[in-house]
Amino acid sequence: MLINISTDEGPPGWQARDHDMTRLDTGTLPASALVGLPGCDEEEKLFESSPFGRMTETEFEALVIDLKTRGMQCPVTVIVDPGIGGRIHEGNHRIRAAMRANVAV
Repeated sequence: MLINISTDEGPPGWQARDHDMTRLDTGTLPASALVGLPGCDEEEKLFESSPFGRMTETEFEALVIDLKTRGMQCPVTVIVDPGIGGRIHEGNHRIRAAMRANVAV
């Protein structure tokens, strides 16, 4: 199983106006392709001090079990910022839980 992703070319907090152009793409990638991307608010650093990020171990294990039984219900959101590259906007915990569950590697 692969992780569903959504990409958006606008930076965090940016709102398109009527004449602005933005693009939303969807697709699938393995979790291992996403685990190295930085988070928009440096969320990936949460995992340097705890393998569960800001979740408790119990919450994280529940997420792992949910991914094993129901799969990825909500896509990971990746912001593509020209000149900077891709960053995880939403889904850092889901990516790591999918890796742990061995369902989207």
